[in-house]
Amino acid sequence: MMRTSTTAALMGQNPRFRAYLGADTEQAARDALCRRCGIKSRAELDTNPDAEARFHAIRKAFAYGRSN
Repeated sequence: MMRTSTTAALMGQNPRFRAYLGADTEQAARDALCRRCGIKSRAELDTNPDAEARFHAIRKAFAYGRSN
């Protein structure tokens, strides 16, 4: 099973996901995701259950085309 931090990094490469986050670069997507999840590093997604839950909520909203 892929780590959540890896999933987040891969999603940051997706131009549509970056646009969803309001980011134009992978770095900006990382920063936006960290802000929204309340973390300093995507690695925290693997150890912080609250941040992981927030990430999955963002991911699901993106997948179902909901506004952020």
